[in-house]
Amino acid sequence: MSDTTPTPDALAAPTVPAGDDGLIDLDDANAGVEITIPAYTNHKPSDQIPVTWNDATNQRANTTTDKA
Repeated sequence: MSDTTPTPDALAAPTVPAGDDGLIDLDDANAGVEITIPAYTNHKPSDQIPVTWNDATNQRANTTTDKA
């Protein structure tokens, strides 16, 4: 039996407001860096988006969903 669940679609690049100046410095990092993942189609509540910083991956990031 094959999985007929649609895959995520219309993926756009994330935004990182703290990096708008081209750099996330120590002050930014200490304050916490917010990453916004734009809405995409065919998402599921169980979807996970790991964030990798250099060689470290954070799979337990705080997330919210904008349903607007």
